[in-house]
Amino acid sequence: MTTHGLIVVDGHLVVYGADGAVVVARATPDGYEEKARVAVSGRESYSYPTFASRTVFVRNTRDIAAVGI
Repeated sequence: MTTHGLIVVDGHLVVYGADGAVVVARATPDGYEEKARVAVSGRESYSYPTFASRTVFVRNTRDIAAVGI
């Protein structure tokens, strides 16, 4: 997966991918385990996701999305 933004929330990676999806994953020395994936936009973004009040916020030049986790 090509990423354009990555943050860590409660020990999980939260990735805003180049495909416009938000992915929550657990990364360990043994590997990467995807816990959830949701498509939020059909466009690329170069901004990092943000997190507040159990919600991940992502944006690009046209869209903004809030994903509760």
